[in-house]
Formats: sequence, C-alpha cells, structure tokens
Amino acid sequence: MRSEWASPIVPVMKANGQARICGDYKVTLNPTLKPDRYPLPKTEDLFVKIAHGEKFTKLDCKQAYFQIPLAEESRNLTVINTHKGLYQVNRVPFGITPASAIFQRVIEELVGNLPYTGAFQDDIVVTGKNDQHHLRNLDIVLPKTQGKRPSLREKKNAASCRTPSST
Repeated sequence: MRSEWASPIVPVMKANGQARICGDYKVTLNPTLKPDRYPLPKTEDLFVKIAHGEKFTKLDCKQAYFQIPLAEESRNLTVINTHKGLYQVNRVPFGITPASAIFQRVIEELVGNLPYTGAFQDDIVVTGKNDQHHLRNLDIVLPKTQGKRPSLREKKNAASCRTPSST
C-alpha cells in the first residue's frame, strides 16, 4: 500500500489490561481537520432526562467508534504506519479530532429523543418510574439497537440498578 498520509501508532491501555493500537494523529491529520461542532451533552441535561427514574439500566456500545464506517474518501487520510507496513483504517478511529462528535451524533440519532433515556458517547442509560415503566422503556430502546450500529456489548451492561453506575 502507498499513501501520502501515514500516522505512527501509539498503544493505549484498556481497562481490562489489553492494549489498543491507535493512530497517533496529533501531528499528522488532526492539525488539518476542522473540529466537528456537534455538542456533547451537558451532565446536568442528562441528569434531568433521567431524574424521575427509580430503576436504571446502563447499556454499553461495543467498540463504539469502530462500528461507524469511515467515508471512502477519508480512508486514505487515516493510514497507520506499523512495523508490518501501512494499514488503511476503514472505521472512525480513536484519536481523530471529530471522533467524539461523530459518535455522539450517531448515538443521539438512535436514542436521543426518547424520554427516560440519556446517551453520552458509548453509554446509554434507560430508566423508568417503576419496574413496569422501566421495562417498557427498555422495550422501546433495545429494538432500536438490535441489528444496527452501534451495537451493544452484552457483558458490560448493568441491568435494573437502583442508581446509575459511572463505570
């Protein structure tokens, strides 16, 4: 592969102790990008959306950014340079300036307008006034995520808690 762009790699440690290999775009691609001005939600606005809930379920999106395809014309810009050669990134990579805004837009298009539901980056919190209301709200949210991108990570979802978790 040949490319006019090739960013070095940087290992990032994940919470589970594994390393994630990312492109280090801070000196290559990021200085040339215009920031995406899509706003991240304010914490207090999210709390208002879920304030009247008694039960909470936190849903975690699986490999959030990597589920969003990168536009074909942008793929040659996100090439990473490894000891095994150049690799083109085909999904939104961690480390590019607009990644957070891109993902927030996608997640809000999916569930952002639903009552008793708050979404911040790769986490979705669903709540309800009681068990029945909570389950009804989950019945609305879950089908919106099934078979769609981003999909949910089953192992990290916390179901029916009395208080929302920050992990």
